[in-house]
Amino acid sequence: MDLAEPVKTAQGLRFDAFVLRLQEVATGAPAWGNPVTSGRAEVIEALESKVDQLLAQSGAIIPTNGDTAEVISSTSAQAKDVIDQGLLTIDAANMLLNEFRTTLMPHCPFVIISPQMTAETLRRDKPFLLLTILTVALHDNMPLQRRLEKQVKKVISDCMIFDGTVSFEILQGLLVHLAW
Repeated sequence: MDLAEPVKTAQGLRFDAFVLRLQEVATGAPAWGNPVTSGRAEVIEALESKVDQLLAQSGAIIPTNGDTAEVISSTSAQAKDVIDQGLLTIDAANMLLNEFRTTLMPHCPFVIISPQMTAETLRRDKPFLLLTILTVALHDNMPLQRRLEKQVKKVISDCMIFDGTVSFEILQGLLVHLAW
């Protein structure tokens, strides 16, 4: 051991590992040299088969040309919202939207719903935001709230796993969902 070189502590080693990881993120390539390619094809193949398996379980059509986002979005477009399912009427949705505006929105100033906005408009333009608003406003009907909560989680997971597209509506819905 060279006495001129200081002994690295566990904290120093963690810092060095952190710096290396930072370099990887910044450059997009491993900091220790050439990118590792051994086993990459097997990993990609395993991931693709897992995605195909998940798509098959969800009932979506498995694409043959690799256009997953198009298939999933067309599948989710066929899904009915809570009003089409008969869980709520449009009048009940408007009442819950007003409940959100008056009692919950003051505590969540990140998502502002104008007084002119109706449930019909939100249903057409921002269905996920409406779903999250209805879910949090249903605090007096726990069984229905739990049912809507499952739908919210499904939309979030579908967006995160399959679509990969994040919109301002999804962000607003997540803010409402996470606030309660």
